[in-house]
Amino acid sequence: ELAPHLRWVQSHRWDDGGEQRALCVLSEVFELPGLEVGIMYVDQGCAYPLHNHPPQELYLIVSGHARWRYGGSEHLVEMPPNSTLYNNPSDLHTVEAGDTPLVALYVLWGDGVRT
Repeated sequence: ELAPHLRWVQSHRWDDGGEQRALCVLSEVFELPGLEVGIMYVDQGCAYPLHNHPPQELYLIVSGHARWRYGGSEHLVEMPPNSTLYNNPSDLHTVEAGDTPLVALYVLWGDGVRT
């Protein structure tokens, strides 16, 4: 049974107790060598803070419209569901959810990935 093993947690990048933004890190449940894979939830009108990290990262937007800064850009761009986004290692990136909650799958790999 998978459901009891999936756990939503808050990121170390915010302190709202996981009420408006949360992560479900699938690579903590499945053996995925060299990858960190998870689901990100950001409530409507909330943002995931501007940050960067050594691993490269891919997002697949599952639901919700949001404005993203990604791929080395300095501007926020509106991205609809079913879009994919890529961040090079150490690219600054952030996301601001719109009028609906955002759900996105993320995959990190390369130097600095937590395994």
